Amino acid sequence: MKSGNQAINYRTFISESLSKMSQVYRKVYVLNLAFILILSMFLPCFGQDTIRTYYDEDSVHIKEILTKINGKAEGEVRLFDINGKLILIGNLKNDQRNGFFYDLDPESGDTLRIVEFKNNLREGKALSYFADGRLSQESNFVNNQLEGVVISYFEDGQIRDRTTFRNNKPDGLSEAFYPNGKPKTKINFLGGQFHGPYLEFDENGQIVFSSNYSRGLVDGQEIQYFPDGKVKAVRDFRLGELSGVYELNYPDGKPERRATYTKGSPEGEMIEYYPDGSVRMKAIYQKGIPATPIVSFYPNGTIRQRTSYNSQGEKVLEENYFPNEQLISSVRFQKDLEEGEVKIFNEEGNLLEIRNYSKGRIHGKRELYNEAGQLVKTEIWENGNKINK
Repeated sequence: MKSGNQAINYRTFISESLSKMSQVYRKVYVLNLAFILILSMFLPCFGQDTIRTYYDEDSVHIKEILTKINGKAEGEVRLFDINGKLILIGNLKNDQRNGFFYDLDPESGDTLRIVEFKNNLREGKALSYFADGRLSQESNFVNNQLEGVVISYFEDGQIRDRTTFRNNKPDGLSEAFYPNGKPKTKINFLGGQFHGPYLEFDENGQIVFSSNYSRGLVDGQEIQYFPDGKVKAVRDFRLGELSGVYELNYPDGKPERRATYTKGSPEGEMIEYYPDGSVRMKAIYQKGIPATPIVSFYPNGTIRQRTSYNSQGEKVLEENYFPNEQLISSVRFQKDLEEGEVKIFNEEGNLLEIRNYSKGRIHGKRELYNEAGQLVKTEIWENGNKINK
């Protein structure tokens, strides 16, 4: 029995020994596995740095926080304003912007704009918001270029303006609206330039201005309107230059000005009128130069001013009159500047002043007279400045 019991004990001993050895080996295995896992967690972090930039050397306020792994920006980036308020959150990958970037309100922290980037280029839909979270603008980017329709909104959700873009430039119809939904402008673009009809409206939907463009230049008839729809002005253009009729009207439809232009310069007769229809000014032009004196009139029909020009279009003489046709002054010009002696009279024809000009400035003796024609004061001037004596 002893021998048998001993045999049993040996078997038990051997079994228990083997079991204990197995547990030891399992513990060693588990420890080794844990070490490997911990090591694998830290291996990617080798060469990782958190970068903080500041607004200046003495500033304690952080400007930007990002992470660099092996020298390249990876992961989240945060941007702060000068007061330390968070204003932007984004994501970087291999030193480039990738993913969504959020512009934030520094006070409330609310999102003001969301833009998606791919390989440092804007790509996809971009959304902007009012402070209360309502959508203020939506646009779309393709390879960092605006593409498609850009829509802006009023705070109540009404459309403020809507413009089609191609290759980052307006291309096609652009419409703007008043808060009541009425059209404000309708403008056509081609490659970023005005091209085609151009219309402006008042808040009641009444057209106030119309024109036409050709690749950024006014081309065709331009019309301005009074609020009641009557025509205020009509001008003809040819590739940016006035060419054709020029008509300006009073609110009742009566003419205020009539002229004709060729290649940007007046040509032929130009007449301006008072509201009662009497002539206010009359001139005749040849290639933009007055061919006869330009004459302005008082409402009673008498001459107010007569201005003469030489063949180069330079003013040479200006004569001014009272309504009773009495001469006020006669001024000569050289190269469009006053030159020489000028006498000034009152309405009764009495001499009031004699002054001298040199190159557009009072220069030399200036004499002042009373109503009786007696000299009362003499002054000396030099290049427009009075010399005190």
